[in-house]
Amino acid sequence: MRSHTLRCLSRALLLGILPALLRAQNINDPCSMLQNQFAIAAYNGDDATIAGMLRAGCDPNTPDPESHLAPLIFAIDNQHIRAALLLVQGNAQVNTWSGDWSALALAVNRARQASDDHDWLQLIVAMLDHGAAVDPVTADGWTPLLIACQAPRHTQLISLLLAHHADPNHATNKGMAPLEDALVHQFDMDKSVPIQAVQLLLASGASPDPPHPLVESPVEFAVNSSSATPQSAELLAMLLAAHADPNRVFNEDHDTPLSMALSNPNPSLAPLLVHYGASMKSYALFIGSRYPVLYSACDTSGNRIREMAALGGDFTWQPQDGDDGASNPVAAFPDCWNAPALAALVDLGIDLGPGLYAATTWGVDEGLQALIDAGAERFTASLYTDADPLRDGYLLRLAAEKSENPADVFPVLLTYGVDPLELGGDDRKGPDALAILDKRYANDKSDPDYLRARALLVHAMKQRLITTGFLDSAQKRLVSDRQRPGALQADRILLFRAALERYAADPDSIELRIFLAFLADGMGGLPPTPESAELVGQAEAAYARAHSRGDLLPVAATYEHASRLSPWVSQYYLDLVRLYLLTGSYNRAIHFAAMGYNAGLDKHGAIRNIFIDYSNRKAQSKP
Repeated sequence: MRSHTLRCLSRALLLGILPALLRAQNINDPCSMLQNQFAIAAYNGDDATIAGMLRAGCDPNTPDPESHLAPLIFAIDNQHIRAALLLVQGNAQVNTWSGDWSALALAVNRARQASDDHDWLQLIVAMLDHGAAVDPVTADGWTPLLIACQAPRHTQLISLLLAHHADPNHATNKGMAPLEDALVHQFDMDKSVPIQAVQLLLASGASPDPPHPLVESPVEFAVNSSSATPQSAELLAMLLAAHADPNRVFNEDHDTPLSMALSNPNPSLAPLLVHYGASMKSYALFIGSRYPVLYSACDTSGNRIREMAALGGDFTWQPQDGDDGASNPVAAFPDCWNAPALAALVDLGIDLGPGLYAATTWGVDEGLQALIDAGAERFTASLYTDADPLRDGYLLRLAAEKSENPADVFPVLLTYGVDPLELGGDDRKGPDALAILDKRYANDKSDPDYLRARALLVHAMKQRLITTGFLDSAQKRLVSDRQRPGALQADRILLFRAALERYAADPDSIELRIFLAFLADGMGGLPPTPESAELVGQAEAAYARAHSRGDLLPVAATYEHASRLSPWVSQYYLDLVRLYLLTGSYNRAIHFAAMGYNAGLDKHGAIRNIFIDYSNRKAQSKP
């Protein structure tokens, strides 16, 4: 208490006798006796001392003798707003510096850190009214506006600086412009967009396309999935209305606003870009090759593909000045190998067959299965050749020769029904898949991937040989038995039992499935398994809900699965033929027609008639 009283008495005494003391000094330096009192008072926020010295006529710019900093710097840096305002009103030099920070930059920095910037705004207004330069630049290129944009919720602060003609396009030495600055800092804070700050900056002439952004341009920020916010579409609309380039190339991968928007979960971004002139006939880069920008729509949903097609997008377009951009999405872009995208592409009439070659070559077993389930035709001509449709074993040989993961791809192709015994070459005298695999790994026979792949092939080839021979001999016996009706039933039962034993040893054998169906059909039919019956019910329900060709492909895939689980229900093959004809997958339809017809499942000639009709139409279509 005593020390506080003494300080108050000392201050009163000082203020009381200060004018007299000053008058007693050298008239050329009337404040020399108290030369550092301004700095001390400013540092402590001593408003009364500052007011008294100003009334006495002392110079408010008298620097601290040790740091050589002006009193205004001390007051701002220590957040004494009233003291700083007194100094400014007392004609303190407002363009003073602390290192490479101006007094205005310090004040703006304190204002953007404050929860309530009202008093700071009053000080900054006074500084600007007293001639403070609005764009003093630090050594790193920061201006007061850039500092303010680090906290874009302080819209009054940003508005004040812009009203005094702060440069809305001045960037830091590293390329951070005010608009990018505001977007990045607000997103880091709460994953939102500072809409008001963006509006202020754009209205003051901020470029929506800064030439060399530090992080990402405002348009890139709006369309990038990694910076997606609920306000992304509103932000993009504001930028495009301010004449942002909808076709700007962002990086060396040739990403454009449209390519990124098509991969963004927000469905409104891509149509907005097209409305403002984004070209759907442009390309991006994927693993060094160009691909049409519309292929990026495969990243999200089938609806995105349909929407872009409705806007006029051509999914068969390819770059005209090079040959590395394939005109078939599934042949060039693995992101399209998912069920929703494939269903949409089928609706657009895109041939899925060429995708099998790419998926086999790259060893993408999940994509390969998705293509198969969607109805891809394995007999379609290769994307990379002008040859006629290739024979059944080609994909397996291709996997053995080029696939990055042959052991993963082989099971998919074998389950699909690709023949492991098929020989290569036009004369069918070339190597089979096993020979090709052995040659490929000739210098590394201990490779675990090779050993696993080889074991799969050897097993498949053995089973194929067994079941093929069994099927041939059984069919011959049944043909001869037709001449001996009394023995026919007994033979069928014996054959049926033998077939069941072989089926138990190899449930994936396609030949045995067909043969069992043949036997069962001749014996009046057997009930399906519970698993297959459940699948058939699902398929029938899906068929009732189908509205497009694309809707029917999953139905056909379900029927195929049911046929694997219940090999003696021949009706499934008839359903598959019918469904694949409806979807336009004629090669797949004819494949099942041939399977059913050759196995003797065509009692009433329905499959045979389909087969003949298709063959006739195909012959008529040839020139």
